[in-house]
Amino acid sequence: MGNSPIDEGVDRISGLPDNILGHILSFLPTKNAVGTSVLSHRWKYLFTLITNFDFDERDLFSSRGGFRSQYSNGSGTFKILVNRTLMLCKATKINKFRVKCARDSDCSNVNSWIEFALLRGVSELSVSTHQFESSALPRQLFFCETLVVLKLSGRFEIKLHESHILPHLKFLQLKSSSVKFADNCSLNRLISGCPMLEDMVLKGSWEDFSTINISSPTLRSLTLNFREVFMDGKHRTNVVLDLPNLLHFKYVDYLAIHYSMNFNSLVDARIDISLDLENLLEVSEVFCDSMIELLHGVSSAEHLYLDGKCMEALSCGDQFKLPTFNRLICLIIDWIGYANWRRVLPEFLHSSPVLDCLVFPGGLLHRADDDDYDDKYFWGRLRKPPPCLSTHLKIIFIDKFHGEFDEELKIAKYLIRKGKVLTKLMLGLRMKSEKGCKEIQKLMKEG
Repeated sequence: MGNSPIDEGVDRISGLPDNILGHILSFLPTKNAVGTSVLSHRWKYLFTLITNFDFDERDLFSSRGGFRSQYSNGSGTFKILVNRTLMLCKATKINKFRVKCARDSDCSNVNSWIEFALLRGVSELSVSTHQFESSALPRQLFFCETLVVLKLSGRFEIKLHESHILPHLKFLQLKSSSVKFADNCSLNRLISGCPMLEDMVLKGSWEDFSTINISSPTLRSLTLNFREVFMDGKHRTNVVLDLPNLLHFKYVDYLAIHYSMNFNSLVDARIDISLDLENLLEVSEVFCDSMIELLHGVSSAEHLYLDGKCMEALSCGDQFKLPTFNRLICLIIDWIGYANWRRVLPEFLHSSPVLDCLVFPGGLLHRADDDDYDDKYFWGRLRKPPPCLSTHLKIIFIDKFHGEFDEELKIAKYLIRKGKVLTKLMLGLRMKSEKGCKEIQKLMKEG
């Protein structure tokens, strides 16, 4: 090969068989695959052999999109383009099908596009549209034996048949401002019809669901991200999760009234809640009790992230007792903006006997005037050092560390002095004075 002459200007790619070229084009964005039709007569219809489709209206008609020079981005243009591309499709098997419509576009044919993909045994289906306001999703969607990944985003309605089943579905994502089921039990019925489901993401408002009830023996990862919810002070009544083999859990929502969770195998959990602070005095004890139930649910986690409102909810109660986190090795407490974290930190340290890593991404200071804050309860609870400080805690990371305020220095020095097995102290510095620089130098020498 080293001595063979290389023919310059020879188009060897065009000489490949049609099925090979169609397979290659399937790895390109659909707009680029269709764009190859202008290369030559040989390439004019090769895009009709692709098995992966990706229609994103905003991308197609952007300044860098493949069709801006051929079409104006007017009403109905996107629908015409998708219809024409699918009409020319010669593939009998589709691997991936994704369509994302702009908010005001004409996507009245979305159901027919879904049916097109289902008839060709699609494995991964992703649909994002706002056109499902009055009609339900195609019935055959919930009987598809080839689907492995299903992502639905927009306003849609789900009507389930009693015998529905998605036998090979492993990933399910429902993202919507308006999810409509026949009843609150339909979500769990949908999941029960997915015997191989491993990963599920629910995002959006889901404000019509006063109860979230999910049960699955196969689920490994669950994200409940209801950050977009506008509850108007109305918290969910119940969150019931029976997921004995769950490994990864992310929960973003208003704090519910009651939690019942069966997690036995958690590796990591991230809890990011919202509170109805306007009625805080009336429901403060409820917040604390609810937060305790939620923490009991995730007490088997090895890695745990808690935001500042978790601390705020706990501090609402006169007294509280945390569960024991027997497997917790990394605790991240991000309390920036909330002053009541000091009351809570000692309880977490005393309840985490094997804690190896402690992270404060929000720093140790609520605000500069915290320097005069002297919490007797905080230091009283730490008079007897938590066992993890002398046996397990090896790494501490404190971000946004100023170095010039007594309160943060006191806490940092305590952790260093009592941390008998501490091997690494990392500080994200926010030094604003020479005093802060000197204090940090002293702190590092002490460590």
